[in-house]
Amino acid sequence: SLTRFRLGGHQEWRWYHRYQFIWGPLVYSLLSVLHRIEDFTFISEQKWDTIRMAPFTHEHKVYFWSGKAFFFFWQLVLPGLLGVPFWHMLMVHAVAEAVGSWYLAISFQANHVAEETEFQPIDSAGHCKQDWAEMQARTTQDYGHGSLLTFYLTGGLNYQVVHHLLPGVSQLHYKDIQPIVKQTCEEFGVKYNHMPSFAAAVSSHLRHLYQMGLPPKAKAN
Repeated sequence: SLTRFRLGGHQEWRWYHRYQFIWGPLVYSLLSVLHRIEDFTFISEQKWDTIRMAPFTHEHKVYFWSGKAFFFFWQLVLPGLLGVPFWHMLMVHAVAEAVGSWYLAISFQANHVAEETEFQPIDSAGHCKQDWAEMQARTTQDYGHGSLLTFYLTGGLNYQVVHHLLPGVSQLHYKDIQPIVKQTCEEFGVKYNHMPSFAAAVSSHLRHLYQMGLPPKAKAN
């Protein structure tokens, strides 16, 4: 599939990976559409990839289908009832979905898929032998600590390392916790990944896509 990225050296290289740094950001705009399709896959197959899900109760199914019905009505039916032309409504909806999807995806990718982050090997049994907390620090990246705007626009997820280590803690406390986490990483010799800004983190992500898209022999040279 052309939407399958090569993000780590352990993944098989295909010809279309050579251009993933170009088509990748374009695919990000389809995130919401792909996830909504996956929603129906989840409820029909009760699994995500190889991860099995607990059986849905009747109450969960009611929540699921009523939520989908409300979304469809709110986004695609109500504007028509209020007199908005169909094609105008469809265009605005598509643009809003694409922009929202792109921003969400690029923000997450800048946190997880970049030059400094690591991809931990998984054995044949599907297990990672690295310490859980160490893995959270090595596989994620922070950015823009000093920017209140970045903190606001990402919901505090620019402190991604703290978020992975303490997912139950409110984002309002991330700024105060981050220096403690960084100091602890330094004490135990664990690399703490941080970029100075959102732009720098996105640039790192795009460079990583480019490097992973090079044919293995070309990259070696």
